[in-house]
Amino acid sequence: HYYLGVIDYMLYNNRESMFHLNRAIQINPDYMEAIYLKAANLAEMGKHEDSMEAFAKCDKLRPEFSITKLNMAVNYIEMKDYFNAETLLTQLINTDADCLAEALYYRGWIYYAQRQMSKACEDWFATTKLGHFEGTNSYTEVCENKSKTKRKQHTIVAF
Repeated sequence: HYYLGVIDYMLYNNRESMFHLNRAIQINPDYMEAIYLKAANLAEMGKHEDSMEAFAKCDKLRPEFSITKLNMAVNYIEMKDYFNAETLLTQLINTDADCLAEALYYRGWIYYAQRQMSKACEDWFATTKLGHFEGTNSYTEVCENKSKTKRKQHTIVAF
């Protein structure tokens, strides 16, 4: 069921993906990958609180999987809970996590949303050194060109 859920997720069939993932989780309630993908589906469907519950379970099952914390932070951003998002992202940055560039990018986005431009530019500049495309674009558009418009990157599910 899990792999059918993955295929449906990749085809943007969230409802069908959820059906297969729920079946996989029924068979194995600790199937971290299925729970993770279910959380991603829920986030894409705008069900951020449910998504947070699923990501929290993933974090308990595999705390070393740093992308889970990144996606929890993105959920917090979507819910406009910038304090908790910044806390998680700062933890990831301080531990030099595998998703360091993305954590810097999103923390920069939080600072930007809070009109703390010098902090946003500092984080986005750090992403340029890591080769992060969206962070580099944000730094160029907002910090160098002083543009007022900014688009937000969506996290790609990674395993």
